Amino acid sequence: METPQQLKALVGLGNPGPEFEWTRHNAGFDVMDALAARLNCRFSFDTELNALVARPDAHTLIVKPQTGMNDSGATVKALVDKLGVNPSNIAIIYDDVSLPLGKLRFAAKGGAGGHHGIESTVAQLGGVTTFTRVRVAVGPDPGGAERFKFVLSPIATDLRDLYRRAVDTSAEACQLWLSASVDACMCKYNGLDLTRASAQ
Repeated sequence: METPQQLKALVGLGNPGPEFEWTRHNAGFDVMDALAARLNCRFSFDTELNALVARPDAHTLIVKPQTGMNDSGATVKALVDKLGVNPSNIAIIYDDVSLPLGKLRFAAKGGAGGHHGIESTVAQLGGVTTFTRVRVAVGPDPGGAERFKFVLSPIATDLRDLYRRAVDTSAEACQLWLSASVDACMCKYNGLDLTRASAQ
């Protein structure tokens, strides 16, 4: 039988509700949808986690917090406290406006980088930062007061094909994370640029 320490959880960050579909800030949700489709599993609401959860097998959870982006850490804390998931076995997937669309970055630890979902997670975990981060690039960052509007606005139609490929590639990368080390994921995906790969 699987022990709680062996559980692995992928947590995609976003905002629930149809008004947030196709927005950059929901990249984490979109990657989780793509991953669940890859692994042929469906989401159902988990009251204990306040999240939509899909379980492709006994030791894997695919999670979409329904708290709203700024309170995402509450679901992550529930994974740790109620299900016994080790923070080092959690990957948080989220949008990164500082990188141009078409890139992907894995990291084993780090700061929040101004992302409210990650700030919430670190705060809820009492300062623990040893979870994997999967940053899905959605930039370029317009900066300043425009940033908030930018991440919550729908992605332009002419960029949606690139965005879909970024989401699919991120889901593929998350699938690798389940069976390999974060270092292996970094080696394979951190240098990727889908704007160049699109011509192949």
